[in-house]
Amino acid sequence: MRTTKYWFHAITTSNWDIETSRGHFLLGISDRWKGLHKALSEEDHIIFYIMTKSSRKDPRVKRIPGIFRVSSNPYVDSTPQWPDSVYPLRAKLEPVLLALEAEHMLSIEPLIHRLSFIKNKAYWGRVFQTALVQIPKTDFELIKRELVKTIDTQIAVPRTPTETTFKPTHTSVEWALVFMGKHSGYETWITGSDRKKKHAGSPIGVGSLQELPDLGVGANVKAIVRHIDVLWLRRNKVVAAFEVEHSTTIQSGLTRLNDLVIAAPNLSINLYVVAPDQRRSKLERELGRPSFEELQAKVRFIPYSKIIQKLNAAQRIIELGGSLTDVFLIQEAETVSVG
Repeated sequence: MRTTKYWFHAITTSNWDIETSRGHFLLGISDRWKGLHKALSEEDHIIFYIMTKSSRKDPRVKRIPGIFRVSSNPYVDSTPQWPDSVYPLRAKLEPVLLALEAEHMLSIEPLIHRLSFIKNKAYWGRVFQTALVQIPKTDFELIKRELVKTIDTQIAVPRTPTETTFKPTHTSVEWALVFMGKHSGYETWITGSDRKKKHAGSPIGVGSLQELPDLGVGANVKAIVRHIDVLWLRRNKVVAAFEVEHSTTIQSGLTRLNDLVIAAPNLSINLYVVAPDQRRSKLERELGRPSFEELQAKVRFIPYSKIIQKLNAAQRIIELGGSLTDVFLIQEAETVSVG
């Protein structure tokens, strides 16, 4: 059984500004900390601490702005993200508690004498010269309690995916896909009569396209596309197509996606099956049929557990004034093994 670990991570003011402006959060550390990077695990928690290497005054310095959950396995990526260095050792993060204003951030200095991981109270700043400092759960819980006190009560309610009130059904998952699609910058489409179905008292098709645009394809391809459960579109092009297979045969959804691949092999559309976690094996068996050979390398799986997790994070980010990236959900899709 995996044990959750707790970490402390120091970040400069300029790099914190990058994190909050990007719309999603990353941990990035340099190559010298490979051992610490390898010790990270998904579901670990990281406390960010703002420090600066410059002499300029900033009310956020020596304060804790947030607590994050590691939402990916550690990975290596040298794509530039921060102005001062590459920091290729990375992990994706999702906020658990987040303070965007200096007055809501937690000053660390009053806590120094209470934190057991800081051994030298006279020269306590030295401990943060390491990119990641593993701390005891007791210290983590102390910091978390104090941070909750400093943040506005509407923001400071820590939520986890298991605490969400969202209950996945075919209709509610379609709504979640539309919600995350809209906030990721896409136009959305829900097939036929499904758009009139209700989630939380409102039709899930409100604000989605009522008619498909031209799409630049023939009538036969457009007829296939319009029957796919949920579409994300940008500039009159379908970017992503989702089939929600809550309790149906799965084969029917795969058939629609397969028909699309065969009818328009040159279209660049990301294809996804969204279903309960326990239906993965059935999806793998169905996708292994010879008739789906053209589809096998193109379709990916998004389990309900991931929908719940990402929806919970999306709502938190949006409540805090952030925005979602265009790959916020789809970057989490999983490959499907067949054969």
